[in-house]
Amino acid sequence: MKAAYPAVIRPSTSMEGWYVASIPDLGLDTQGNGIDDALFMAYDAIGLWSTVEIDCGRQVPKPSTTEPPHKPDEFVHWIEIDFDEYRHAHEKEIVYADTAMTAT
Repeated sequence: MKAAYPAVIRPSTSMEGWYVASIPDLGLDTQGNGIDDALFMAYDAIGLWSTVEIDCGRQVPKPSTTEPPHKPDEFVHWIEIDFDEYRHAHEKEIVYADTAMTAT
């Protein structure tokens, strides 16, 4: 399955030269050192999050077809991803961990 999700890119308010990438359709935020790194991190966040959702039997939301709201100092970039290709390229890197916590 292929999709293109809109990501809102904005400068970080806490780290100079860094950018935050928000993917509102999936409720994801990530960041990178520069715009290119933020875009790559958005791609990776979408791929990893979607892989886990699919593996857990949940549906991945379809992407919006219009730009999400954004401020004048932000811009929207469409992150294209092929979920099957992402899984194939990263299948040995994805590790699931179950953690149980008990109250004492």
